[in-house]
Amino acid sequence: MERSLGNSNGMKILCKLCLVEETKSDYLLCSKCLKKEEHRVKEQNKRAHKKKIKERLSIKDWIISLERHNFSCAACKGNRNKLTLDHIISMSVGGKNCGDSNIQPLCSPCHELKSTIETKLKGNKKKRLEAKELSCDQPT
Repeated sequence: MERSLGNSNGMKILCKLCLVEETKSDYLLCSKCLKKEEHRVKEQNKRAHKKKIKERLSIKDWIISLERHNFSCAACKGNRNKLTLDHIISMSVGGKNCGDSNIQPLCSPCHELKSTIETKLKGNKKKRLEAKELSCDQPT
């Protein structure tokens, strides 16, 4: 089933990331933020290609993930402007780089914490680190 995104009636609303510029975009982002997120997805797909991973993430899947987490960090619920694209199951242990079910937005501190924990758990390939299992305790 196809999921609809954002603002279908064309009304002007504030960008969900910068909370400043108005947008008519179906993705609920101003053109500046949308361009930034498209670049993020493009760079992620380049990294996946270098790792010989065929799946490609789409901007739509990334926006769905952002929307699911209210355009905030999935762990600490804050840091709206400093989000990174995180794979819940790392691509290095078989996680997918497509669809919205294996990606989540994390702020830099939460992403760094998750990466540190994953490095320590590297032998346990079945371990998933969901956002609810960690938090950098950043103020929202």
